[in-house]
Amino acid sequence: MKKASVINFKGGVGKTTLSLHLACFLAKDHRVLVVDVDHQSSLSVVVLRALWDKRVRSNSTVNRIFESFCNRKVAFPGDEIIVKNAFHERDKRFDIYPNLDFVSAQFELDDTEIDLASTNYGNAALSDWEKRTLLAAWLDSIKASEKYDYVIFDCPPATKIVSQNALAASNCYIVPVIPDELSS
Repeated sequence: MKKASVINFKGGVGKTTLSLHLACFLAKDHRVLVVDVDHQSSLSVVVLRALWDKRVRSNSTVNRIFESFCNRKVAFPGDEIIVKNAFHERDKRFDIYPNLDFVSAQFELDDTEIDLASTNYGNAALSDWEKRTLLAAWLDSIKASEKYDYVIFDCPPATKIVSQNALAASNCYIVPVIPDELSS
């Protein structure tokens, strides 16, 4: 399974657009999971539309993975936070990318990241490592390598703990840039 983080510390360079188009292209012939780890949730809103609000209200977002650490829950959420065949689920008329599944973000991910940064369970080194590998551990727990050929992480324009999780879970990263001085 190939896992890629689409990341750049600069906003407005096309990370979300590239994440979506790359995922759609790959989903033509492969099983793809897209994980939105950007608290701005732009990709979640675009992909899920009205379904996004339902996912947020039912706490079926990527937040649950990080909250499991903050709240000392024993187990990660299962694959119930994944929207299978995401485009079809948002609108039954569309079944264009049946191989594209999606985990949405929510605006409160920024607050969860602050909680995550301040959570320490007595062993700072272990806690720091654990809190930076939660996405990788969750993917293992749901046996993602048996279900998906590709995982794409749409990252925020920051390199805090949530982005570090995406990078730690990835085999590679993609850094989109606009060829100008301010985008590099």
